[in-house]
Amino acid sequence: MLFALDPCKVKQRAGQRLRRQIKLDLERSALYLLSQVASFADRTVEEHTRLPFKQGLRILDGKRTRHTSEWVNTVEADPACRNLIVDHHDWCNVTSGHRTSQPCVFGDILHQLAYQPDMSGLPFKRRLQLVANEAMARSQYCYTHGQQCPIRRTVDIDMSGLPCPDNSRANRKRKFEDIRMSMLETLLGQDYNFTELLVEPSHCGFSGTSRKRKYIFAYHKTNGRYLFDVHEAYQSITNAIQKTVQTRPRDYFVADQHQLQAHAARLAAVRRVPFRKDTSDMYYLLNEREKIQVQTLDACYRERSGQEPKLNKDLVYFLGDNASFTKCWSAVSNRIPTFRTNSANFWIPSKRRLLVTADKMSALGFPVSEDCARSMGVAPVPALDPRRGAKVLGNSMHLVNATIVLFIALTCFGRDSEAPGTKIDWPAFKRRCTKFSA
Repeated sequence: MLFALDPCKVKQRAGQRLRRQIKLDLERSALYLLSQVASFADRTVEEHTRLPFKQGLRILDGKRTRHTSEWVNTVEADPACRNLIVDHHDWCNVTSGHRTSQPCVFGDILHQLAYQPDMSGLPFKRRLQLVANEAMARSQYCYTHGQQCPIRRTVDIDMSGLPCPDNSRANRKRKFEDIRMSMLETLLGQDYNFTELLVEPSHCGFSGTSRKRKYIFAYHKTNGRYLFDVHEAYQSITNAIQKTVQTRPRDYFVADQHQLQAHAARLAAVRRVPFRKDTSDMYYLLNEREKIQVQTLDACYRERSGQEPKLNKDLVYFLGDNASFTKCWSAVSNRIPTFRTNSANFWIPSKRRLLVTADKMSALGFPVSEDCARSMGVAPVPALDPRRGAKVLGNSMHLVNATIVLFIALTCFGRDSEAPGTKIDWPAFKRRCTKFSA
């Protein structure tokens, strides 16, 4: 994940607002900024060809508006996710109480070139040279407005998702476990410095789910300034959260009866199985291969622990892999296995039901339940249609992780003229976090 920050343009107003809301209300203060992007982050496309996901954010002047930001434009290579951007924008308006104009949603980022050269079969550096030599177009087709919209609009913060590499054991071409910094340095190294930050949900209290991500802050060499160490800032926040909150897989099973029946009815229709409205047991919805996976994993769990799987309320199976080859479950790590972009199911032995979309969104920090939304001071996020939920959640960021990262980006970087402490007194903030967690 690439998180590029242009500190030259960040307004002082944003820092003032963050200082006023420093009372560890991080989720609410940044939720408006992140809710759109957390559900549809980095999509897998042809490696090195284009950025599949890109969001531009402009900081507004608080004197003229009651809020401090709006989305300007987005680039989404996956057609299935473009409507989701607009849907989430509408939810943001409901949550914030403000009506902002809908962002432009563009398609292929290479179409922003005045002329699209044929780059098939060319190495990465040659493609980079061709793009650098081409002039930028003035407009591009916008899927929100159904017309050509201008693309030369300045933004204060740019957030882009790189293609997700296939790191599975079955990928024989796997050579790199993570982002190749050499590629980013080739792309942006002439103008930007980089700082890496490794995050995972357990850092912010979500110990029952797996979603490791690397964020890279890019700040301008000439106009930007590194005000405070991002690792120290991140540690001070996460330490306070970890001492206060630690969730387990069972905490994410929040789907209500209506959501469960809707999911069961949809799956029954797809698999041409009679829908049983009077039962909550979803075992009848599994196909023969999935039933074999459940039986195999049940036997392995009994052999491992000497207990019945149904007695472990935190046990979750992933049914998309071959259990005889690899066991993808929460029995060892006590964490729900990482969500995939495919539609393979997750099984909860203690409840004898599937992990549905609302459960998955809750595991990724989304306020889908009334209680969670109330604690965050926002409107509940509607649970997504099961048909597109797996694709949306498969490679998304964790909302709370991304919220903290955005908070750090807005406060640890600034313009070249800014001095440390201009935006936020981090030593004082660390003392507050320590006092809060004591």
